[in-house]
This record gives sequence, C-alpha cells and structure tokens, in this order.
Amino acid sequence: MRNGERPTEKLAVDANILISALIGGRARQIMFRLRKKTEFITTAKKMDEVRKGLAHIAEKRDLELELLLAA
Repeated sequence: MRNGERPTEKLAVDANILISALIGGRARQIMFRLRKKTEFITTAKKMDEVRKGLAHIAEKRDLELELLLAA
C-alpha cells in the first residue's frame, strides 16, 4: 500500500483463525498474502478467547505464554 492508502476490504476473523496465524498455521500464510488489501477485524470477546487458547497451548507445549502473547 502507498502511504495513506487504506485496505479495500474488511474481514472478520474468529479466535481460531487468529490462534492458527500466531502459531504458524496456514492462516498465517493466507493473512500475510491478503494483508495489503484487507483489514482484519475481531471483537474484544474473540481476543479474550485467543488469550485463553494461547494459555492452553503454552501449558500443553511447555512454552512461555508471554512470548505467544507478544506475537
């Protein structure tokens, strides 16, 4: 995008899509490819679900939650 240009589309994303993107799933590739023309939006409730999901993943995989949340 050029300076000041806005994405042409908005796409609502669910918690599972965001988690997949954060841990390197296929969603990351798709979101990266669409990033210049798409604004990804979600709700505060879905972000809470992401935090809970990442906490579960961190515990299960013995990872530091702070690193996952920083992604």
